[in-house]
Amino acid sequence: MAHGMQDYEEQMAGFKTKLFAALFTSQIHSMLEVGMGTGPNLKYLAAQKSVNIVGVDPNPEMAPYAIEAASRAGLTRDQLQMLDGTAEQLPVASETQDAVICTLVLCSVPNVESALAEVKRVLKPGGKFLFIEHVLAPEPDRKLRLFQHVLNPLQQATADGCHLDRDTLKAIQFAGFATVDASSFVVPGLGLIGPHIAGIATVN
Repeated sequence: MAHGMQDYEEQMAGFKTKLFAALFTSQIHSMLEVGMGTGPNLKYLAAQKSVNIVGVDPNPEMAPYAIEAASRAGLTRDQLQMLDGTAEQLPVASETQDAVICTLVLCSVPNVESALAEVKRVLKPGGKFLFIEHVLAPEPDRKLRLFQHVLNPLQQATADGCHLDRDTLKAIQFAGFATVDASSFVVPGLGLIGPHIAGIATVN
């Protein structure tokens, strides 16, 4: 699994570089990542030299890996604060973050709507929400959509609650963000989790 995620990160590196560059067109000083895990995005966040990052993850065993990744990215220890928490109950005060990052997380949270409401709560006015998620295949690909629906219970049981058939972009579009700039694409070689969305949403 770890090797598979490494391959995924290598495949997505160019895309992530461009997306995070778009995030940093404005100054970002405070940032929260939902489901930071081992910290694969920290090398992109380090582009903002003065940024302070809060990493939230429900698994406290991820913290040492994230701290090590931050060090490799050139971040100081003071720039990363790791907190135990879930997407539906982010352990930070309202309107404190310039940006929130969420990659491959909304597929597995129990309540997507609550998680998005929390993202909006913690963002400062004008704040940005960057997301990358695998999703339900678009309507024309009926065969893949069928397989995603049929195999979804097995996926949830074997992959920490991950859903194959969530229409996450629709959830983001209906969450009440001021703007949502997103694209849909397929990551080659990933089969059932190949369909992706990515983009940046903003709050008023």
